[in-house]
Amino acid sequence: MAAQQDTLEVPRIVGGIFHIFQSSGFKKGRQWYVSVLSGGYLEEEDHLLATSEIQRIIDEDIAEGNGDRIDHLVMSPYDAVHLYLQGRLTEKHIRHAASDLLRGTVTFEKVMLPTSLGEREFTVKVVASEVPISTRDREGKLVV
Repeated sequence: MAAQQDTLEVPRIVGGIFHIFQSSGFKKGRQWYVSVLSGGYLEEEDHLLATSEIQRIIDEDIAEGNGDRIDHLVMSPYDAVHLYLQGRLTEKHIRHAASDLLRGTVTFEKVMLPTSLGEREFTVKVVASEVPISTRDREGKLVV
């Protein structure tokens, strides 16, 4: 538990760089960069990767008749950095983010994400470890 508390931080933007847990990223013109373990930044090519994956996951739930069960999404800090760089997580989301030290999560409310039915607001919970993007119900269980 202490290790999670050491890595948990309130998301912030400093000098144009978005920081969440141990991940960070920034835009420079049309290019964008995401932090890597070596301490540098890796130039990213496919800036829509996280959004495409999120839409695929949400659309699968909708197609299976489970769209109304989705309460929130869970993702890694790396995926959250991608959402910020894509403009899906805004400075307003970051200012109003809720950090939970006990659970090692940061929660963003009312994040607009694409679905096959159009844009929709979702709560996004970012956990302090690398996890695949997933949809969850009100109790935190996977929507399947």
